[in-house]
Amino acid sequence: ERICKVMETSPEVYGESFTINRLAELVDSNRNYVSQVINDRKQCNFNAMLNDYRIKEACRRLLDTEQYGGYTIEGIARSVGFKSRTNFAAVFKDITGLTPSAFQKMSGQQ
Repeated sequence: ERICKVMETSPEVYGESFTINRLAELVDSNRNYVSQVINDRKQCNFNAMLNDYRIKEACRRLLDTEQYGGYTIEGIARSVGFKSRTNFAAVFKDITGLTPSAFQKMSGQQ
């Protein structure tokens, strides 16, 4: 529960340097326990869970033209913690089934 709360509310999640160690600190636990809980409850590892949260936020930002309309796709990628557009696009497509630009076009935002 605490892990989900941090993942959903902490802006640190979208920083490039966010790690499982930092997540463990934020939930007042240790790295191994946090990793085990993620594996057991989410059926994935920390990086997969982090990418899922980041891509959901990227989708929200891609749709929020009022606040993020001036951002490029690369800008959105960086704003949610991805270091490269290429990696962002690959993870985005794995999770959503679409490229970021196809997602924008489909939602009528471009």
